[in-house]
Amino acid sequence: MVKEMRFGKLLRFNVSDVTANLGHFVIDMLDTKNMRIKIGDRYISVDKESVRKILGLPLGETRKWVGRFDKVPISFKNILYKIRLDPYEVKSMFKIDFVMLFISTMIVSTKNGSVMYNMLDWFSPEEEFKDYDWCQLIGL
Repeated sequence: MVKEMRFGKLLRFNVSDVTANLGHFVIDMLDTKNMRIKIGDRYISVDKESVRKILGLPLGETRKWVGRFDKVPISFKNILYKIRLDPYEVKSMFKIDFVMLFISTMIVSTKNGSVMYNMLDWFSPEEEFKDYDWCQLIGL
């Protein structure tokens, strides 16, 4: 099941090899200004993409979805415009557009009316949107 959820790389870690010293080393070598860890004369970036690659965590569709819009923050109108004009060669994008419009109007948005696209990380691309309890997300 862990592999099916796309967290399979975590199973490769030998937990007995991870000691408290490793945690202390990482903290000591972390450059928080540039978000990187110094290892010898090299650096490892500490960002979403590098953590995803190292741990094999699913990244979700957020970056791909946001990249389709001309400007950020994304408003309801931006999504409506996409829905009206996009030929949706990638059918899953219509589902995400529709769900983000629904979330923004029925569940939550920012004070200025922008879409909270970080909520896309709540959803797995492997699951069907119909499998979620949308009433619970609304607060019912």
